[in-house]
Amino acid sequence: RPADPAADGASGFRPARPSGARPSAGEAFRGVNLGGWLVLEDWIWPAEMKQPGAGDEYSLIKKYGGPQDERAQRLIKTHWDTFVQREHLDTLRKFGFTHVRIPIGYWMLESDSQAVAEGFVPGGEEYLRRAIGWLKERGMKAVLDLHAMPGAQAKWAGFTGKRLPQAGFFLNPEDYERGLRAVDALCELVLRYENSSNTSGTVVGIEPLNEPDD
Repeated sequence: RPADPAADGASGFRPARPSGARPSAGEAFRGVNLGGWLVLEDWIWPAEMKQPGAGDEYSLIKKYGGPQDERAQRLIKTHWDTFVQREHLDTLRKFGFTHVRIPIGYWMLESDSQAVAEGFVPGGEEYLRRAIGWLKERGMKAVLDLHAMPGAQAKWAGFTGKRLPQAGFFLNPEDYERGLRAVDALCELVLRYENSSNTSGTVVGIEPLNEPDD
């Protein structure tokens, strides 16, 4: 913006923004999406998903025996553990990235038993929390994206976790209410992160619904 000595003082001094505040005009931040990590997508992880013909996370887990099968749990948890590492964030920071968007599924915001009943492996929040801590150590920020809703918010979309022929989230009142509870749970999760010294000041926003469609 044009210089305004009257606003900034005769010396041109500008007071520093509070830690974690959004950049002012002219100070762009750079963001990148950590897709395919906590919500699997076949076009991001084709080596594992396309060969068995798994078009979504639910189908992949089913092909490995279901969410309580040791093979499925090992596959998913190894992926969570290795797909995003400290050195990856160091590389992003080296290239000037300041923010990351992290897609998550509604099942991560429900109980373990509910996640299993839906056909998903529970436990992803542990890895999300770890990554938020790593981001804080590097002075980076995160936006948490509720990428998948109960019943699917778009038809035949792998990013919903389970490809379905209709967007049941908008058609089934039960799915819709569960989705609203997932948004509430996401807000509560952000508050827990904010109240922890290991993760505070890192999550700067949420995306309550990804790519809805009829």
